[in-house]
Amino acid sequence: MTDHSFVGDGTTDNRTAFDTLLSTISSDAHPTVYFPAGSYLVGGTTTLNTGISGDQLRFIGDGPASSTIISKI
Repeated sequence: MTDHSFVGDGTTDNRTAFDTLLSTISSDAHPTVYFPAGSYLVGGTTTLNTGISGDQLRFIGDGPASSTIISKI
């Protein structure tokens, strides 16, 4: 996720980058977001754009032992 300034070090909060990414997703497609190997911390909660549902958005990575998204609420 270097295109949106994500840092996969497990300690940097990627909330702003995550919100920016979600705001750019079009409701016209079924987007897939790829996370390379790393641990991506995302603090707080967020919502999808109007017109995007959770079943339309897909997150993939290099595998469960390599790419993780960590929620910090």
